[in-house]
Amino acid sequence: MVDTEKLTQEIGRELFNLVKKEVRPVVSSHWWKEKGMTWTIKDERLRARALGFVDVYPALATKNQKVQHFKEYFGREIPGIAVPMMDLVIQKMAQHFITGATLEEISKTIKKIEKMGACFTLNSLGEAILSESEAESYTTGYISLIGALKSSRDRNYSVKPSSLYSQFDPIDFEGSVSAVQKRYRRILRKAKEVGAFLNLDSEPYYFLDLVQEIFMRTLSEEEFRDLDKVGMVLQAYLLDSEARLRKIIEWAKRRGSPITLRLVKGAYWDTEVILAKQKGWSIPVFTQKWQTDLNFEKLADLILKAYPAVKLATGSHNIRSVAHAIAKAMALGLPKNALEIQVLWGMGDPLMKAILKMGYPGRVYLTIGNLVEGMGYLARRIIENTSQESFLRQSFGYNLPVQDLLRSPEEVTRCRS
Repeated sequence: MVDTEKLTQEIGRELFNLVKKEVRPVVSSHWWKEKGMTWTIKDERLRARALGFVDVYPALATKNQKVQHFKEYFGREIPGIAVPMMDLVIQKMAQHFITGATLEEISKTIKKIEKMGACFTLNSLGEAILSESEAESYTTGYISLIGALKSSRDRNYSVKPSSLYSQFDPIDFEGSVSAVQKRYRRILRKAKEVGAFLNLDSEPYYFLDLVQEIFMRTLSEEEFRDLDKVGMVLQAYLLDSEARLRKIIEWAKRRGSPITLRLVKGAYWDTEVILAKQKGWSIPVFTQKWQTDLNFEKLADLILKAYPAVKLATGSHNIRSVAHAIAKAMALGLPKNALEIQVLWGMGDPLMKAILKMGYPGRVYLTIGNLVEGMGYLARRIIENTSQESFLRQSFGYNLPVQDLLRSPEEVTRCRS
């Protein structure tokens, strides 16, 4: 019998050794680009200020508004002449994480990813859809992109269901499901036509019942029942994620065609906690990082055991989490292509290169859209993930011991009991 924990430790150390070769101070552009994030991550108050500052900044139109905004968040004056430089800094920061909106910009980045040896998944920024004309524009734009984009590897796209309907809300459950399905079907048909993979992306907890129903109801229809290049996201920081997963696995087995689940820790932790407190709701997420890490491993095990009805794609930069998934797949005797490792563009490049060197399929999650307008979305992803992911903390200069970073969440559980 394979000792999964022992194997996890061995794989984790191998990954860390490979990653360190990619993140070398001074000579590594990755190290320099992310070094500035260190101050934000270490200081919780500064982290909150930076989140609010960047989230609001793109909506400011005048120089005076931007100067006042800076003062409100950082408590100091800046001269108006500094605003163009501030615009440039934010834009350059965005360019590290968002590839742009034109076909030329997108294709250029995809070529870099493919040169690395990885595949891509494309996510178009589509938050805050306020009208049906915007939702329709998002839909037609995505269909056009799927048809126009060429790739030497498999094409993979992620769609946010809330971008497909301006009145997306569980208060009108059936109305929201029906409206989203109409546009979701159109995108599915185009993906099926060109042989592309289509992933239904994550949403805050308030919308998850809608997302899950849209996914399962649509893909149960005769037209789409045989599609195997489809998937959705599962967030491990949710208290009810295991129950959701078991329901999806049972459905996938009945459906008969395989699906992929992109397992992530979750990108809305701060938002979920704040909203729950404001509304007087029960907090839907684990409040300790080790709890999410432990649940991530448990969910990964369940998905891997359900192969081939369900395929696992890990969306985490935490080397412990990735190593455990690889070890569990090996212990179950699964082929390497039963598991896919995914990372965010601009954040997980060193980890991706390490994964590819070990012979596992890798995919880079690529966000496209207007650079400055998309910064609010990306700021939440970056800051929330860096506040929880031990690998990112280590790569940003924390220099935590490898044995601590590879520590089993179960061991943390015993220590706290």
